[in-house]
Amino acid sequence: SGSLCVNDTMKQFSQLQLPLGGVGQSGSGRYRGRFGVEALSYEKSVTKRYFVGKDLMEMMPPYEKAFRWLKKFMR
Repeated sequence: SGSLCVNDTMKQFSQLQLPLGGVGQSGSGRYRGRFGVEALSYEKSVTKRYFVGKDLMEMMPPYEKAFRWLKKFMR
């Protein structure tokens, strides 16, 4: 079933963190708050690595001299 509220409809609508609506064809679905984001989103993992100093030079050996010059210039 969807959600249930007894004698206080406005309280149910004012709680944005709660899902609102039925399941499947019985209602409009659960599209409010966290539940809406989860229902309408596709999860992806994201990783990020920061390269500094020696790590960057090891990754791009042909550019080692240019990197040293850039490092001096940015100081």
